[in-house]
Amino acid sequence: MTADEPLKIGILGGGLVGAYSALALSHLPNVSITVFEKSPEPTELGAWIALPNQSLDMLSKFIPIEKVNSIAYKGGKDSVFLSRHWKTGEVLYNQPTYNRSEQFVEARTHRVALLNLILEYVPSGLIKYDHKISNIEFIDNDSKVIAHFENQPPSTPFDLVIVADGIYSKIRHQFYPNTLKYRGSVAYRSVFDESYVKHVKGIHDDTSNWVRHTGSWVFLSRLGLNKYGIVASIPEKYETYEKLKWNKSIGDEGKKYLADYYKEWDPIISQVIEAVPDIKAFPLESGSWLHDLVLKDKVVFAGDAAHPTAGAYGSGAGFGFSDAFALYRALAETSSNYWYETTPGAVKYNIKLSTFLFNETRRHFLIRVEAQLAIDSAQSKERITTPADDNETEWKSRYLIKRNGGEWIRSHSVEFEYQKIRDYYLVYIQKNLSSFIRTGKGFEDLETLRQIPKL
Repeated sequence: MTADEPLKIGILGGGLVGAYSALALSHLPNVSITVFEKSPEPTELGAWIALPNQSLDMLSKFIPIEKVNSIAYKGGKDSVFLSRHWKTGEVLYNQPTYNRSEQFVEARTHRVALLNLILEYVPSGLIKYDHKISNIEFIDNDSKVIAHFENQPPSTPFDLVIVADGIYSKIRHQFYPNTLKYRGSVAYRSVFDESYVKHVKGIHDDTSNWVRHTGSWVFLSRLGLNKYGIVASIPEKYETYEKLKWNKSIGDEGKKYLADYYKEWDPIISQVIEAVPDIKAFPLESGSWLHDLVLKDKVVFAGDAAHPTAGAYGSGAGFGFSDAFALYRALAETSSNYWYETTPGAVKYNIKLSTFLFNETRRHFLIRVEAQLAIDSAQSKERITTPADDNETEWKSRYLIKRNGGEWIRSHSVEFEYQKIRDYYLVYIQKNLSSFIRTGKGFEDLETLRQIPKL
């Protein structure tokens, strides 16, 4: 990359995280971005999506928060969502907002609506559809990366590649073969017009989560844009998991199964299940999270490709947005014009240093979140073994102890985390930048930084 050449960035995956990555990085000067998406047109699988505080923070960096809120539903400043008793509907817990302004109170929307909104702000022409990724290849002594596809010719060489091809990432599997494991539950989801459930007696105008000691739960909520949604999670045997496919309809027979399963629950639930036009199954799977999100200083893993877990505190997309924003901050602040203004065409990027800062910003937090998932899983198993309906007082106490947590995940500030990492290494960054600006040479050896005691 010479002084006048743009930084060539390839993004593998055009879903929520890939699109947001393109949006964020397009705000950098002197970059050329290409996004490769396997679908023939904009497509987002899944159903509704939670927008916790960190997601709203990340989206608002590049999209007016009023636009984000216009496609979403939130219960109100004093109620993010309510946890209810599985049978009576009694409110067990009211998830607080922790002094957030109303614009940044947790919300819910539909994945398709969110993807369409992000794409409105992505510069036109960046995304190439119908490109099914196969693998990547390092060339020129690992200085460049080429993407190979199942149905298209190889890409031109890139200086930096962001892997955002989701939980079933082929690139993660290429370098870190790891079989996803079934987590023991299946999520049944549907998004539909509100008109389908207007007749349901007693339906709540809020976001509610009915919970039971068995590990089953049901979310019902408005979603904005006159949409309504249901997510029901049921512990299912492995034999059931093997028969189901991600994002596939369960048909009328499946709806009958759900209605029968929830027949003793709050009557609102079975009425909604019977009223919805269709419900799809999503077997919940997870794999080991990457503890280093950078490969050879040229490839960055983001979103579920980096931390593959379906259903992680409703924050999976938020984690991916934060990955992309951390990379944007690191590239911007270690570029040759960040501290000294230069002409746009002369801007150079220190990829080695920026990917190091990105990795340090993200990996410590994500390792802690992965550990918390394991802790919560163990707690859930203990809760399930609690004597059932004849000892609900004990179960409620256990549930509330677990429920009253997780805000550090939902409200994590990647901006503050980046600043902490940057400030810790600031002396070394300044020395490197001075040399980088004078000579145009990148940081050739990261061992000096790596030998500094970690935070």
